[in-house]
Amino acid sequence: MRRTAFVTLALVLGVGILATTVAAEPLKIVEMNLSKPQQIRIDFPLVGAEKHLNVLKKSEGVVPEGSTWASAKAQEVGYHDVYPGDNVWGTGYLTFTLPNGDQVSMKHEFSTRFLPAADGKLAPVEHGVWTIIGGTGKLAGIRGVGRFQIRRTPADPNVRIWDLTGDMAVVKP
Repeated sequence: MRRTAFVTLALVLGVGILATTVAAEPLKIVEMNLSKPQQIRIDFPLVGAEKHLNVLKKSEGVVPEGSTWASAKAQEVGYHDVYPGDNVWGTGYLTFTLPNGDQVSMKHEFSTRFLPAADGKLAPVEHGVWTIIGGTGKLAGIRGVGRFQIRRTPADPNVRIWDLTGDMAVVKP
């Protein structure tokens, strides 16, 4: 009897946990163009990776219409650990300043691999994750997580097109 009660309680608690849903809103920012980079480059050769370098980079842009936080100014500051033609790992921060002055900041981490493109040449494929770390004004208490992909434009290698998706919610104390 005691064992049956324990198993029943465990099942009820487990089902309750699985049935809990999050009242989050989707976050979707597509085609965000970050350009005008400022950067500091440090060549740092390693044994077996003689072309290794590090880059501290700052880029700016505007969130396009049709996206969450449309018309917000976006600024990214990131650290890139670069093995040219092979891998790039990085981390950094994105801050969005909305037209009303409210701000949201998120931390991001990404990985880049160079894979064959349609023309047979190696091209970067960049994916990452983001976590909201804070907000101001009406967005104070915001939380969220998601992922992103970065694409480059053939016309300008300094332009990065960001596509972010995920979930967010403002949690009031």
